[in-house]
Amino acid sequence: MPRRPAHISMIGIPIVSHVLPSLEIIRELVARGHRVTYANDPAVADLITATGVEFVSCTSILPVTDDNWPDDVIAVQNLFLDNAIQELPQLRAAYDEDRADLYLYDIGAYATARALAETQDRALLQLSPTFVAWKGYEQDVAAHLRGLPGADAYHARFAQWLADCGTSTTDVDAFSGPPARALALIPEQCNRTPIKSTPPQ
Repeated sequence: MPRRPAHISMIGIPIVSHVLPSLEIIRELVARGHRVTYANDPAVADLITATGVEFVSCTSILPVTDDNWPDDVIAVQNLFLDNAIQELPQLRAAYDEDRADLYLYDIGAYATARALAETQDRALLQLSPTFVAWKGYEQDVAAHLRGLPGADAYHARFAQWLADCGTSTTDVDAFSGPPARALALIPEQCNRTPIKSTPPQ
């Protein structure tokens, strides 16, 4: 018996440099006959729908229009948490009765996507257009962030949100840590162009 096409959902953020790297993967999944939906802010809908996906509108509060990002790292983390808090009900309205078999997600949308997938007991895969966690990430980055001013209050807010969401992972550090599955998005051109380095003088 032939396998049925899967319902695959991509959950992203409306930063163009985070949208473009995943589009060829999305286009290929559509071409292979899968049903692909893509949740993001309407501001980037035209870029996304060109791949043939079903666009799912999910309004973001990230400051992509005026590019007015906070300078403080913890303030940025709180902004992304605020975005996840207000986006999750939108995604639940779209997907609780139309669950995907697999949720793909941009690294910037990890909190929303993971909360949704865990409450639905669905598979999850990160598509990262930027860095991916490495061995020692917890010591190199996470421990440093936990020591910054305001980090404890942020951690407490995050923990309360996870408890309210009903996720299976309730520990903030485990939830925010390296994903179980991740795919680094490296443009094909980068693989073909040799990197020229200047010898030290």
